[in-house]
Amino acid sequence: MEGERVRMWVGEAVERKSHLAGMSCAQMFQAGCVGGKIESAQPSARVLPGFCLGVVGMYEEAAAWFERALESEPSDLYSLQPLLAISISNGDYAEARRWASRLSESDSLFVPLWLSELEIDEGNLEAAARLLTQVVRLERG
Repeated sequence: MEGERVRMWVGEAVERKSHLAGMSCAQMFQAGCVGGKIESAQPSARVLPGFCLGVVGMYEEAAAWFERALESEPSDLYSLQPLLAISISNGDYAEARRWASRLSESDSLFVPLWLSELEIDEGNLEAAARLLTQVVRLERG
């Protein structure tokens, strides 16, 4: 079930990026790396191998690609968001909070949404409710 949540999120992220729609995992991987190295100057290409690996359930390998992409772009949302999702799904809440703190400055909607899931997993339902209320307020503008 946990892996399915990450796989669903990664798949939705790929669908939202129109230039990725319809690409196979092999095509995404090839677009993002050559010989195991990130070769493209396109920021989105640096994370394509991570998305591809996440889609097929290889989360540890996906996390390594996202972390590698952060070396060249430390505030990249497309790397930080899946690292947060993977950490929560792995039950590594300390790591999830670390990724959330890096994201909180640049992504006001995603962080409370995933942190609410973390709070639910830890049994902190009141904290989760507060975070979800924050998400609703942000969505309404």
